[in-house]
Order: sequence, then structure tokens, then C-alpha cells
Amino acid sequence: MRPAGTERRRGHAAPLVAAVVAALSAGAGPVAATGGSPAGGPAAETLPPLEDWQLNLAPAKPDDAARVASVTELARDFGAAEPYEDKPGGAATVRLRANADAFSQPSANIGFAGELDFKVGNGLFRKIWVQAPSSTLASDGLGPLYNARGCQNCHIKDGRGHPPEGSKDEAVSMFLRISVPQEADPTDPAAGSGGSGSATGGDAAASDAASIAKAIPGWHPTAPDPVYGGQLQDFAVNGLKAEYRLDVTYAEETVALAGGETASLRRPTYRAADLGYGPLDPRAMLSPRVAPQMIGLGQLEAIPAATILSWADPDDADGDGISGRPNIVPSLQYGRPMLGRFGHKAGMPTIREQSAAAFAGDIGISSPLFPQPYGDCTDAQAACRNAPHGDGDARGRPRLFSPPDDRAGAGAVAGVRRLSPDPRRLGGGRGLRRPRDARGPQPDHAEHVSLQAAFHRRMMP
Repeated sequence: MRPAGTERRRGHAAPLVAAVVAALSAGAGPVAATGGSPAGGPAAETLPPLEDWQLNLAPAKPDDAARVASVTELARDFGAAEPYEDKPGGAATVRLRANADAFSQPSANIGFAGELDFKVGNGLFRKIWVQAPSSTLASDGLGPLYNARGCQNCHIKDGRGHPPEGSKDEAVSMFLRISVPQEADPTDPAAGSGGSGSATGGDAAASDAASIAKAIPGWHPTAPDPVYGGQLQDFAVNGLKAEYRLDVTYAEETVALAGGETASLRRPTYRAADLGYGPLDPRAMLSPRVAPQMIGLGQLEAIPAATILSWADPDDADGDGISGRPNIVPSLQYGRPMLGRFGHKAGMPTIREQSAAAFAGDIGISSPLFPQPYGDCTDAQAACRNAPHGDGDARGRPRLFSPPDDRAGAGAVAGVRRLSPDPRRLGGGRGLRRPRDARGPQPDHAEHVSLQAAFHRRMMP
């Protein structure tokens, strides 16, 4: 198994790639995967424009360019606060709360109707799901394999999760992602050999992988593990076995600092223990995932792809010590390559896809994007696939992530919390990598209508 953090940029090619492949075949055309040197892809200036399919951008007004230029102008005086710096999310910034609800607020200018969507979405985010069949018809469908019974179980109060403190601590907000190399070769035994969801078999899976790799140079497709799927679930409904137990051990290491001091750091080792369905594939690659904070995701989605791509600097040409590489991924929602924005490695292009994938993989709840009622169960887990799931009955329940009523993802459109109410702490913008970005006006999202500014600070000594 390849240690976490060493895998190449990749993505699952097997689940739901038919729409992507069809769009590419129809002439969506190749796009560059990175903006680097020949070793990492074409130069940044050769990147073709990527469409912001998820945004309803209004045409820019004549004075917008001047406004954007004034807001995004680089700092000249690092000893004083800059204009707009006390509101890192522009008009969407919420006031500071020194309690557990600091990350759980909607955008300040979201409006009355938008707040309703946010609260309905937050209700789904906090919902505790149960095994089907159940008398609570609107809450069943859990699993059969799962990592948590609700979103907030991992993203506690919309904040970041944490790794287990040791082997005896629970891993409720962390799991292991698992994959095997997906070769564009019909003779490869991993090509479509089970996988999760609607994985195709053999020749078709290899052909899909080849089509995506051709359209997105630098793309390294992978397949789910033939037995365990795309991620390891440490819980199961009654009558089934969980897939594993996450075992984490730490080794203390002493690190010498530049000033002569020393610091003690812990190096983690992750192990998939107590495997419930036999050994992992010998080529399996494991990567740990900690639940991220949920704040400001709607703001991130509103930044035009062209703006983010213009910052690509994979070879650190400006000498600031930071290399930035955009991740171009196939979108299940729109069936074409898009800029990755969400997830540990920017593997998801939209909030809807990221949320739907988490519902399917973490909880086992299906949606139009991930319609498999058995979640991440594979062909090798027949009992799991045949377990009751509550899907397809005549209850008239709303379908999650179905436009136009997409409130399930609305809870993620949280405002940006103001970092400090003290003006004396706002100055000193030394080390700003990307001081601000302008989001395009969107008529259907009042919180994005004005060209707001967002500050992205790099922590400097």
C-alpha cells in the first residue's frame, strides 16, 4: 500500500463517467491539467478557459473593472489596516462570535428567502439518519455501510474534525480513502472489477479511463478497491460487518528550529485494522481524510475559474516560495472538465457534487448524482447490496440535490467570519500570497451580487 500523501493526482474513473465521456466525445475538447512546466503540464498561459457551469454570472457593469482593481490592489503599507480588511468576506462577513456557533452562520447579506434555504439545509446537515425500514420515513436509508449517521457528527458545529488521539480514541471525523490504479488497458484486472456504484466492467471502464485521460492531460485515473470500494466505512447497519477499524499510532520526533530551539512533533501511522471482508488489494493506496470546516464554501464556489487559473504558479516563477497548481477534474453534474475546488485535493468542482458524494460515501444516502441505494457497497459485498435501503418506495419524499430545490447543499453556503474585531490586529499584511479575489455578480444569489473581496492570508513568522 502506498503511504498517504505520496499518491499522484488522480480521480475515480469508474462511477458515473458515461456523461463525462459522452460530452468529451461530442467535442468538449482537451484541457490542461496543470499550469506548470513540461514536467507538470503546459504553461499557465496555455490553459484554455473553463466554463463556470455552476454559476449564473451577470454581465459586468462598466464601472466593475475599476472597482475590482481598487479592491484587489496590492498592499503598500503593511503597518496599517487596509480598506475592506475588517470584512474578509465583503458584505457577506458575519460578526465575530466567541462561541461554538462561530462557523455556523449564514452570509450576512443572504436575505430572508436565502436564510430559509440555509436553515432547511442546516436541518439536513444536522439530521440523524436511521436504518431502513423505519417508522421515521423521512430519516431512514442509512448505510448499509457508513462512517457517520449525520453530517454534523463529523463536521461538528461546521468546524474541522480531528484525527484520533490514539488507538483507543474513536475516529468519527476521519476515515481512509482507498483506490487502486486504473489503467487504460482492457486486460488490467482492476478495470471495472467491482468498484462502487455503477462501475462498468473491463473494456468499458478502461475505455472511459482512456477518454478522460485524453481530455485532461496529466489525469491519473484510479478505480475503487474491488472489495472495499472508494472509502473504508467503520460502521454497518444491523446484520452486517463494518469494513475496518482505523488504527492510528504516533511516534514522537524532535525537530531543531532555526533559532536553536527544539520542537516535538508526532508522526502518525495509519492502519486499516480488523478488516471485515478480507485483505485489501495488494495495489491499494490509502489516504487519510479529516472532515474540513464548512465556512465560506459558497464564497469559494463564486470565484470565476479564470481568476483562479490566472494564479497558477507551479514552478514558483515569482519566487515567493509558494507553488500553485489547479486541478482539472471531470464533473459528474455537468459531464465535462471543470476546475476542482472542494475536497482534500480539490477533487470536486461544485458544492453539489461534493455534498452528494459525502452523502453517498459517508452516510449511504442516494441522490440523482449518486443513485445507488446501497452506497459504497461493491459487487463483492452481496449482503450489503441486498440489504433494505428504503429507496424506490412510494413515499413522495423530495430527492436530495435535485434542481431547482437544492436546499440540501444550502447549509454549506456559510458566511466568512470576521477574524478579529480589533483594528490594531488588521494591519501587517506581510506575506499575502493572494490578498483578495473578486467574485462575479450572481442575480440568483444576493449575497454575491456586489463584487465583494475576500482575503486569503498565508501564515508568516
